Amino acid sequence: VVLGGGNREARATEAARIKKYFPDLKIITTGGDNEFPLSAAATSESLIKERMKMEDMEIIKLPGRDTESEALGVSRYLKENRKSKIILVTGAIHMPRAILFFEAAGVKCFPSPARRQHRGFGSLIADSLIPSISSLKETHLAIREFVGFLWAKFKVGYLVPEPEKN
Repeated sequence: VVLGGGNREARATEAARIKKYFPDLKIITTGGDNEFPLSAAATSESLIKERMKMEDMEIIKLPGRDTESEALGVSRYLKENRKSKIILVTGAIHMPRAILFFEAAGVKCFPSPARRQHRGFGSLIADSLIPSISSLKETHLAIREFVGFLWAKFKVGYLVPEPEKN
């Protein structure tokens, strides 16, 4: 399962890497409204097909406006297809919150974070002590995910998958 949003190119690359090792796995992309041609799910689908060089490969697209709705949609799809486990592809910083929602929806996750480039440490010079725009952006993302994780922990008590129909 490749979540929409974030760095879609890194997520598509990770999904393509997994598919090479496990060719029988189905790829599910999530995010946005499937009626809109440039939804997150559709964009991820085209990027994965480009990475795999397989335009005819079947990719399942599921809508979702946020991680919670994506988790519930994937859970419904898996139950309909008698499956319960996924390899979850998303950004490393988003992974803990995503796993929380998916597991609350009854989906067992094996995390596979999209790769991030390590810029290295370099030498300590005066310039390295001055805040930069990119550092502020990274800090903003970390704080946002931390607050989102706390909110998700609170909300998970209310996140109940739909009852199964007999």
